[in-house]
Order: sequence, then C-alpha cells, then structure tokens
Amino acid sequence: MRLRNCVWTAAVLLAISISHSDAQQAEESSVRFRQCRVDNLGDCLNGVATGVSTPDSVRSLSNRTARTLRRETQEDTALALHGGAVQSTVLAAGDGPGFTQLWSNYNHVDQRSDFVNARNESLGFDSSLNSGIVGAHRLFAERWLLGAAIGYDDMSISTAFNGGKSNAEAIMVTPYIAWLVSDHISIDASYGYTWLDYEQHRIAPDNGSPIDSTFDGARWFLSANLAGAWQVNEWQLGARIGYLYVRETHDAYVEQTRAGSPVSTRLWTVDQRRVTLSQINFGADIARTFEKFEPFAYAVYRNDLSRSEGQDAGGLPEDLGAVRSADDDEFELGFGLRMRGESAWSSAVEFSRIFSRTDYASWTAGATLRYDF
Repeated sequence: MRLRNCVWTAAVLLAISISHSDAQQAEESSVRFRQCRVDNLGDCLNGVATGVSTPDSVRSLSNRTARTLRRETQEDTALALHGGAVQSTVLAAGDGPGFTQLWSNYNHVDQRSDFVNARNESLGFDSSLNSGIVGAHRLFAERWLLGAAIGYDDMSISTAFNGGKSNAEAIMVTPYIAWLVSDHISIDASYGYTWLDYEQHRIAPDNGSPIDSTFDGARWFLSANLAGAWQVNEWQLGARIGYLYVRETHDAYVEQTRAGSPVSTRLWTVDQRRVTLSQINFGADIARTFEKFEPFAYAVYRNDLSRSEGQDAGGLPEDLGAVRSADDDEFELGFGLRMRGESAWSSAVEFSRIFSRTDYASWTAGATLRYDF
C-alpha cells in the first residue's frame, strides 16, 4: 500500500514537472528574438545601443573599480598590521608603518543580458571590457593611508536588436583614503571621475543603411566601506559593509547616415542622458596563509537602493518599456591566489562571477602586480 502511494506521488510530481516545462517552453517560444540584418529589416528595432546597455554597464564597471581600490587598501592596512606571512611582509619590505606601494591591476570582464521586455521582445546584449589601473599609496602616522590611481577602459558592446555595436574608451582618475580605526577595523573611501568617448553603429530599419553617432560622456562615483579583518592561526577572515553612488551623463547628439549610403528617415536626435545608481553591499572573504602564497575566496551581496535608467533622453521607441529587469540585487562569488617571493614584488590572480540578477550575468578575470618600497 505504501509503495503504491509512493508511485502515485511520483507520477503526480512528474506530470506537474512536465506541465511546467511545457508551459515554460511555450513562453520562451513566444519571445521575439530580434536578429537585425540588412536582409532581415523586419527584426530591426529603431533604437540606440547605449539606451539599453548603459545601466548595466555603469553598475558593473563602477563596482569593479570600487572593489579594486577597496581591496588594495584593506590588504595593505588592517590585514597587513596583524596578518599572516604574505601580508606581513608588505610592511617588512617598507620598514614598518610609513611604507609606500606601487600597484597595477588588469581586469577582463564579459557581460551578458538576456532581457525580454513587456512586449516579449529580446533586448539582450553582449559586452567585453579590458580595464587597467595603476596606483600608489602611502601609510602615514601608522593609521592613515592616502593614495591615487589612474585607469583606462576599452569596452565593446554588441546588440542584435538593432544590428549594431558600440565602443567606449574611458580615462579615470581616483583618489582614495583609509583610516585604521584599530588593528581589526578600517574605514575607506574613494572618489572616481571618468572621461568617456562613445561611438555607436546600427542598421537603419527603413532602408538598411549604416547609422553612426559619436558623443562624449562623464562618470563619477563615490564609495565608502566599513571593513573588519581578523587572523585565526593561518586563516585570514574579513567582512565589510559598503555604499556606492554613481552617476553617468552623455552629451546630446544627432545620428547620421554613413556617407555614400541612402539617407535614412529613422535617425534619432538624443538629448543629454543621465543614469544614476545608489547601492549598498555586504561582503565576506577568507584566506589561508602559507609561506609564499595565499589562496582566497570571497562573496558579495549587492542591493540597488535607487536607480534611474535615463530613458527620457530619447533614442528608443516610446512604447518600448523597461530596458532591464526590475530585479534589484545580485551575488558575486570569487576566488584567487596571492603570491610573494623574497623580493619586494608580489602578485595576485582572481576570477569571479556575478549571478542571481534576472536576465544578467558577468564574468571577470583579473591580475594585480605590486611593488613595496
């Protein structure tokens, strides 16, 4: 009797599972995946790429820069003052508090959006970013760390819905500061300003002509964190809570049909666009210290407190609706390895992934090189 009930229960669960799968497949099959091409103009949306991709890119790039700066301050302040073999040699190389460090960081970031709007149209994009930062800082009065960095970004975004792509080059400057409240607690803050240069290309939905546009932009962010670090034998433990505010603005511009091509009647005149984001984050990390290397892992949770998409600037159909999911939080998981020999040089490599945000994912591979005076 009991066996028969189990069989019936399993059969019912299987039927429900199959029904749900069929419904999901039916829903997915109704999605219009736009693949805009010259020979398929019916799938070309009359919209600019940055109108869709900018909100996700602003959030991802600002978090990446802020995290790089926070990591440099944390590893060379609170962790260094009481940490294990890898961290403690940082101070030894500089004869104690008052040391100076030069550092450089490289990141490669891939983003993917599979967002589908209220009209059941795919508005996804793929992007690739190469980012480099060079910085220096010094510890003063045993408790204050002051530093500055300069960075360069090169980002490429492809959008199937308009048969186009956009490219952005950016130069950033950022001062940063940290206060060692105790051997375990630190407070850090950074401010960054970025000059942006955008190029956009897409296919005209009326006659297939190539449409181009260029414009300048600017981005600034403010990040602040309260961090704690503790040592338990060879283990290094850390936790933090932080806040990020970022604003990006784009100058107004007018699209143009490429020279020598039939003039399109679907050109946009786009007003100044402004995208903003306010976000809180919580993180924890763990590392195991060996003589010359240190594997580590970390987890970060982020929640958007407020955000503005900048759609009122134009460049997108009025009835398009939202350009990304209303999901307001995400997790990032990462792992890596810090390495140090007998010299003043040290290095680190790491990999991370952002997930759990609906219709969006991001992968990062990075490396850091440091020199201690």
